[in-house]
Amino acid sequence: MEKRPVGINDLFETKSVTNPVLSPNDEEAVVVVTEMNKEDNEYYSAIHHIDLGTQDVTQWTFGKQKVSMPKWSADGKMLAF
Repeated sequence: MEKRPVGINDLFETKSVTNPVLSPNDEEAVVVVTEMNKEDNEYYSAIHHIDLGTQDVTQWTFGKQKVSMPKWSADGKMLAF
């Protein structure tokens, strides 16, 4: 792959992974994944779940939304964001 400067279209391929939060049982975590939507010229984010035992990652939220600051309930059965 040849080196090149970063271009404007690279923004549409870049994802930001932030706000990792470990569950109370230390067996799973969630993160916020943010990416730019080219058609809307807008950033949208989604919650992704990680099973720390299997390393499986599952997207939990979908759509044109902005989510942030996920927080587990004390018993680990619910997630607020």
